[in-house]
Amino acid sequence: MAVKSYCCRVQTLLEPFSQAYYFGRERVSSRYMTAPVQPDTSFSDIKALCELSYPGQYLSIVLSNYNIISFLKAKLKSENLYTT
Repeated sequence: MAVKSYCCRVQTLLEPFSQAYYFGRERVSSRYMTAPVQPDTSFSDIKALCELSYPGQYLSIVLSNYNIISFLKAKLKSENLYTT
């Protein structure tokens, strides 16, 4: 029964950080650079929204590898920990 109970409390979210990646003030992609920054779309805003939307549940977040790599490179560059 414990396994069944655990499984019922898992929510899978498909790329919830896409808004932040493309349109947030911390945007990583230059794809929509001419589009205005959308409010409440920072990575921390999206994380908080996911946690508030599914209280008491485990979240399984699916991210595309391209987004993860680009985000990490940008983050490391901003902290002078990555050079090309």
